[in-house]
Amino acid sequence: MPYPQHLVLDPNLGIIHPTTDDHQKIHQQLAILWNLDAFRSLGCPLLVYAARKPERLARIMTASTCLHARADYIRTHTPEMIWRLHLKNG
Repeated sequence: MPYPQHLVLDPNLGIIHPTTDDHQKIHQQLAILWNLDAFRSLGCPLLVYAARKPERLARIMTASTCLHARADYIRTHTPEMIWRLHLKNG
């Protein structure tokens, strides 16, 4: 049974247990993004968070990965980067 249209599902990429090291966090976040179709099957639009990273390359890679995951909504502190990547990659 599909959920009401006014709900948006956020698989919560940003909050991971504090004892998890950075390497594990990245793997967990990528696993969620690579498997968004499992969440899509619930019938809700999907929102992902493109985390603000201190290094420019990390910001570009995070934004690109979120776009590639085809989420319905992307929450970001760098909308101009997301928009440029979107225009470049169509």
